[in-house]
Order: sequence, then structure tokens, then C-alpha cells
Amino acid sequence: MGAADCFSRIIGGRRQGGPICDDDRLENAIRICQALMTDLKKVLTVYHQIFERIWQIPAFNIAYLYYDGQLADTSKPMVVNVTKSLKSINASNNQIVSLALEASGEVPHTLQNGHAKQNEIDNIAPRLSMGTALFELYLCLQQFNK
Repeated sequence: MGAADCFSRIIGGRRQGGPICDDDRLENAIRICQALMTDLKKVLTVYHQIFERIWQIPAFNIAYLYYDGQLADTSKPMVVNVTKSLKSINASNNQIVSLALEASGEVPHTLQNGHAKQNEIDNIAPRLSMGTALFELYLCLQQFNK
């Protein structure tokens, strides 16, 4: 199986059906990036030496360049779209601390010691989630390029 076939198989495994929100698109991009890194490890450990020895073809370099281009073509438009839709979060430190504590299960979502009310948390949480997923994609792409 060549790099193009493998890329098509990986793309085919993404989440589909119904309207896909930006969080799902980011999650798909992270999964694709991780799957491509896994395949590159396989190419490096299994195929590269064989191709290099028999045909003097650098299989890893070819696969990496192909995947890098495909990953850039699929990720960049989505990242640009998501970053345009993100709005800044105007929250106090208490609101952010309350949200973090609630997410960890340490504090109930009611008002405690001046911390955020549930409706404030509900407004902040989706944007934090989107920002977190965008950062995870950034880390994954950074790892891919190492």
C-alpha cells in the first residue's frame, strides 16, 4: 500500500454523518495526524531500509513529504475557519478557576466564594473546549514535524 492509499484509508476513517461541528473537525484532524505519524513510524521501521537497500529509494522521505503536504492541505483551511469563529473570553480569574475546578469534579457548579455561576460557565466552556482542541492539534502537528 502506498502513501496515497494509506492517506485515503485514514481520511475515510474520520467521523461522518450529519452536520459536523468545528470540534469534530478538529478532533478528526488530530486523529488523522496521529494516524499519519503511526504510519510514518511503520515506514521507517519496516519499509525504509528495504527500499533504500534494494532500489535506493528513500521511502520514509517520500512518505513524509506526501503526508506533510496532504496534512497541510486538509488542516490549514479548517484551522483558519475555526480561528475566525473563536471569540475572546472575557472572564475573571475566579470564573476560570471555578470552571477548572468544576471540570476536575472538585466543586459543585453553584456559586461558591464568588466563583462563576453556571450560566457564565456554560458560556465560557465551549470556547475553552474549542481553544483546547485547537491547541491539541497544534501540538500534534508540531510532533508530526519533528
